[in-house]
Amino acid sequence: MTQTFIPGKDAALEDSIARFQQKLLDLGFDIEEASWLNPVPHVWSVHIRDKACALCFTNGKGATKKAALASALGEYFERLSTNYFFADFWLGDTNR
Repeated sequence: MTQTFIPGKDAALEDSIARFQQKLLDLGFDIEEASWLNPVPHVWSVHIRDKACALCFTNGKGATKKAALASALGEYFERLSTNYFFADFWLGDTNR
């Protein structure tokens, strides 16, 4: 299998996508690629979301489909790690 590297990135797109998808599955997320856009050559956009909660979504952009998907999955992890998806909800007292 061909590996796709972007200058300045540590891992191939294929490795990043596989790792992100597996970690999300391990955490109980069922991510689907809801829509793709390719308005002009070398410009891709993807909207991904959790099948059980469509409000947990991100968008990724890139020069290729793989780059856009890796971008969206990376953004999903950023939003999880900062509680962005749940920022507007009371989750209980965290001082206990």
